[in-house]
Amino acid sequence: MKYENLRQHILTTSRCNPGGRVDYHLSNLAAQFGLPRLHVEQILIDMKDERLINVSFDNGFGVVTLTARGGMLLELLPKKPIGFNQGLRA
Repeated sequence: MKYENLRQHILTTSRCNPGGRVDYHLSNLAAQFGLPRLHVEQILIDMKDERLINVSFDNGFGVVTLTARGGMLLELLPKKPIGFNQGLRA
């Protein structure tokens, strides 16, 4: 579950960022998702191999850009409500 949550986070964050580029501090991502840093790096490499993202590594950062294929996958993921409308009733 942690792995899938991380993958979804990377896709959604990249999509929301102008130009689709995000610089992730790998240690911060690891701490946020409760995973070893090397596992985070491997997930990024796996996502690159699946052609969902482009990634390069530099001084503890993973520089990620979303690919067209990653954008298409993101469209298929279930949508979650955003915080400000969760408590409203019709």
